[in-house]
Amino acid sequence: MQRTLGFTPSKVLSGLFQLRFIAIATQLAVIAFAEAVLRMQLPLLPLLGFIAALTTWNLLVWWRLRPAILERWAPTVLEASTHLLVDVAVLSSLLYWAGGPTNPFVSLYLVPIAIAAATLPARHAWAIALACIIAYSLLLWRHIPLPHAHGHGGDDFNLHVLGMWANFIISSLLIAGFLTVLATAVRRRDQALARQREDALRTEQLLALGTQAAGTAHELNTPLSTMAILVDEMRADCPDSSKDDLDTLAGQIGLCRQRIRELVDNSQKANSSGTQTAESLLSTVIERWSLLRPETRLDLNLSRQLKSAHIVTDPTLVQALINLLTNAADASAQNAADHIGLQADIEAGRLRLFIDDHGPGLTEQQQARAGQAFFSTKSGGLGMGLVLSNATLERLGGEVILENLSAGGSRATVLIPLSTTADDA
Repeated sequence: MQRTLGFTPSKVLSGLFQLRFIAIATQLAVIAFAEAVLRMQLPLLPLLGFIAALTTWNLLVWWRLRPAILERWAPTVLEASTHLLVDVAVLSSLLYWAGGPTNPFVSLYLVPIAIAAATLPARHAWAIALACIIAYSLLLWRHIPLPHAHGHGGDDFNLHVLGMWANFIISSLLIAGFLTVLATAVRRRDQALARQREDALRTEQLLALGTQAAGTAHELNTPLSTMAILVDEMRADCPDSSKDDLDTLAGQIGLCRQRIRELVDNSQKANSSGTQTAESLLSTVIERWSLLRPETRLDLNLSRQLKSAHIVTDPTLVQALINLLTNAADASAQNAADHIGLQADIEAGRLRLFIDDHGPGLTEQQQARAGQAFFSTKSGGLGMGLVLSNATLERLGGEVILENLSAGGSRATVLIPLSTTADDA
């Protein structure tokens, strides 16, 4: 669909629909003032006839803008241009019967030109401008002169000046209001483009990380297998006093190989998803995290609603939540604290987690850069934990919000939408 500065043809029609009713009300008010106060003998029949025709046209536009009609028949740029030409034609007809170029409201021709220039492609905007120039020129050649005023308000010249003043106010309000809407649309478009650029950059970074992780996993498998064979041979030849150390080493090598196999399996199942209860998900997360960080106490406050609440999960969600718990534990360790908090409940159709640490908190710069690739608040940190967690949660429709706590430390609020099904995967 064609658009200029964020204005689609349907938005142009909607804006013209609203402006047209304002113009109709203003036209009726001006005619009433001229007849009742100035006692000018205006040709009411043609003037009111054209206003009635414009009102009928706008009622047809109201029908045209109904959602059911828009869905079946999308507006085009040519249609939007046609609407502006209709407005120019009606304005020209009214001016013809009311003084032509001597009418102080003749400069209203600038309004459709301004609207076309801001919302339509260049060739359509030039066509509207040319139509206004031709209409104005024809009025110079032929029009019905304005009758003399017989009421209060002074001579014709003073009335003309007064009309120019009123026209200036009306034109200023219309153009200022329209340009305000235009500026807002431009700002929103720029913000949307900035978000798209950030998302594209982060996607590229994650893709590069995933490619490197797959290559590294493949490369590590061979040396780990070699190390496992060497440890078995050393265990057969070494004295009994060293066997415990070799058993520990063999266990660590086995754990590394198991993690690599899990990495490969999870990458193959990356697009698979299922549902499970929030309680079972958190049980898995807590169990695996406790094995990784046995020195850190986890203060739990879990709602009973978790037993019946189901969420959509995939193989990466558990690791994403483990990353956030690990970040909290590392932050608490910076202040020599040995515990973190985890609260979980259901709120507004979402699983809500509060992960609280007792660390030094986040500076404004850290809050602004949190979640960016390769940025970490920890000494020696890789800066990828929060990035991966964000990517996983956003893919599932969730989000992570970081904030400082008034009592010290920081909080990561995790929101995950509930599943619409109640079947466990």
